[in-house]
Amino acid sequence: MHRRESIASSTSWSPPPPGSVLFMCDAAIFSELSKFGAGVVALNSDGQFVIACREANYGSPNPELAEACALRRAVNLACEMGCYSVIFASDSLSLVQRINSHVRDRSLVGAVVSEIKDGMSNILISRVKFIRWQSNVLAHNLPKSCLICNGLCVFTSTP
Repeated sequence: MHRRESIASSTSWSPPPPGSVLFMCDAAIFSELSKFGAGVVALNSDGQFVIACREANYGSPNPELAEACALRRAVNLACEMGCYSVIFASDSLSLVQRINSHVRDRSLVGAVVSEIKDGMSNILISRVKFIRWQSNVLAHNLPKSCLICNGLCVFTSTP
């Protein structure tokens, strides 16, 4: 059974329930280069590293669209790994609210949100929660490295 639910914001990191994986994501925008990056870090219920990635993209999106692209990357990575119980965490409250809304959004961000929801429907149990940026430091640092790299880089051990 697939479910989508909202969880109150966290001020400190807490592990996902046993058997679940927490995918934290974030984005960084480099306007002067017309480039932006996405970063994703996955941790298991023991707080141990599972996988991470960073992806450099070209364009100058607004912050919410960049955050949506980072969350889409997290969902795609979880699907590729075959995860069945996932919590996705983002420090973009407006994006989390869009994901948890049942209202159809016809904006550009809404198109990415639709892709995220489609991807989440392939995961047995998934939810999206808002976390404060202070709790998202691991994912926050990865997209910054996209300033000097191109394309997708997946890490199977701690970067």
